[in-house]
This record gives sequence, C-alpha cells and structure tokens, in this order.
Amino acid sequence: MLEAGRERRMRAMRGGGLPCTHYIRGGVLVAYDKSAELDEYNERVHVRRADLLAAAGRAAEALAACDAAMDIDPRYADAHFRKAALLRTVGLYYGSLYYYGRAIELDPGHFGALTGMGDIRKYIGGRAGPPPAVAHQ
Repeated sequence: MLEAGRERRMRAMRGGGLPCTHYIRGGVLVAYDKSAELDEYNERVHVRRADLLAAAGRAAEALAACDAAMDIDPRYADAHFRKAALLRTVGLYYGSLYYYGRAIELDPGHFGALTGMGDIRKYIGGRAGPPPAVAHQ
C-alpha cells in the first residue's frame, strides 16, 4: 500500500499526475456533483465539474456541464473556453473555433482562447500538424 502511494507521488512529480480514477474514487467528482445540485446557479462549479469529467474521459457529460454553465451566465468566458477545448480534444475543430471566438469576444485577453484559436487556424489552414493537446488553465 505504501509503495503504491509512493509510485503515485513519483508519477505526479514527473508530470504524470494522479490517475483520473483516483479523483473520482476520492470523492472530488462526487463532491462537485453534489455542489452542482445544491448550488445549481454557480457557473464556476459546472465548469470545474466539466474539467473533472473530461479528465475521466466522459466528454459528453463534460460538454453538458459546459452548456449548463453557459445557460447560467452566457457572458462567462471560461465556460466557452472549456467547451472549445473539449470540442478540440474530440476533433470537432470548427465548433471549437466558434467557442474560442466567443470566449475572446467576452474576454479579449483570454490567453488560452487566443492560443487555442491560433493553433486550430494553423491546422485548418494546412500549415501545421494536428493541434497539440489542450493544457487547461
């Protein structure tokens, strides 16, 4: 048991992070699910929940959580950014461009949206290989 914990810490120090199932079994996603039920009008809870769902490989649920956040506050740029990042991850680049654009409209200095849109435009324009994996802010 101690050896497994040590391996997990070593992997995290090397940049590998903890396995997604660790967070789900540890109750973090369950806690965000409960928070979303109790405070259903908090867009930030829905966006954080989308991050956890995406990390667990549950893209459809993560997209729904982003939609819930945008329904609550359509002007919350980070919800648009997260949806764009998810669409990019599943290869829906044109949809991703739309939501990166919305995030930039709402927050012109949103670094993640600006770089994400640039990467997608290069890829679509045929000047580069597939865009790199999205690093969440």
